Amino acid sequence: MVESIEELRKICQGTDKWPQRRISIYITKFLLRTSITADQVTVLDIIVGFVGSAFLFLRGCLYPFIGALLLQLFIILDLVDGEVARYRYYPRTIPVGKGRNPVSEFLQDILERPIYSLALFGLSFGVYQSMQDATVLILGFSAALFLLLNSLTDLDRERLMTGDSDHMRSFKRMKGSLLFRNTFLNRLIDAAAFVLQTIGVTVIILIGIMIDYAFTFLHYYGFPLPSLNIKYLIILFYGLMYPLLWIVNIFFSVRILDKTQCG
Repeated sequence: MVESIEELRKICQGTDKWPQRRISIYITKFLLRTSITADQVTVLDIIVGFVGSAFLFLRGCLYPFIGALLLQLFIILDLVDGEVARYRYYPRTIPVGKGRNPVSEFLQDILERPIYSLALFGLSFGVYQSMQDATVLILGFSAALFLLLNSLTDLDRERLMTGDSDHMRSFKRMKGSLLFRNTFLNRLIDAAAFVLQTIGVTVIILIGIMIDYAFTFLHYYGFPLPSLNIKYLIILFYGLMYPLLWIVNIFFSVRILDKTQCG
């Protein structure tokens, strides 16, 4: 007998407050009534992620929108496989994200991380097909490359310090290095962290595509609205921000590792 949703949240999610968790737990509850394993969910998750990223390479409004929705499903399934593994295979005293099957962990590290970079470059390629401006491809490549480098930097730092690749611990370390006494500034850091983290990237892509789709629809029916290209602005933002973030990440990683060694 599978527990209630509220009980499953306590068992499988801990204090994790990602918005997608509100949906993932219902899928987890359904899967716990079947023989589907966490590893099978991981494989499906990776397939959905690559297919969603591929749709972003296509020109138009509909295909990128489908791709952005598939990326949200990719995020949700990524959460589901951890929830299923935590409930079904491991003692519930193990913290969220611990005790994962090494095969699943390997697949996630090697195959899931590039999906976010592929999504950003795919978005830039789709915009390039409309604008025919090579700058978009350069910015898209910059965003994709430095997003991956940031992810690998986090991975290596956490493995050097703890022997695992817990990205949430990595986020908390970086946040701890930037804490202010001012509550507003801390909230601003939280908002910026969400936008720059991989889950936030997929949400921003979806919002941008929806806004562009809405403006295209309204223009078609004669509404006098200014021309917008939110997808281009997203590529511009990430193409410039991720190289800077990588430099900051390197700086704080060295500080954190140095303090750990001295301690």
